[in-house]
Amino acid sequence: MKKNTYRKYLLLVVLTTFFISSSTSQTFRNVRPETVGMSSDRLERLTHQLESYVESKKLSGGVALVLKKGKAAYFHSFGYRDLKS
Repeated sequence: MKKNTYRKYLLLVVLTTFFISSSTSQTFRNVRPETVGMSSDRLERLTHQLESYVESKKLSGGVALVLKKGKAAYFHSFGYRDLKS
């Protein structure tokens, strides 16, 4: 009986979290970095640095997002989700 109650509780928590996050999620408009006062060159250096961390196996991978004034000036995924792949 306890195991069944635990599963129901866990399902309730997962569904509640999903619905709250999807209802409050915000979409960000992608813009050129210069339109929000940022430098494309500096953000490109960030890309190279993150990729060097992957190559040196300091990170397996990740996603970087830079927002300014509610706009996405930089969005980049790098590396691998699973190092074995």
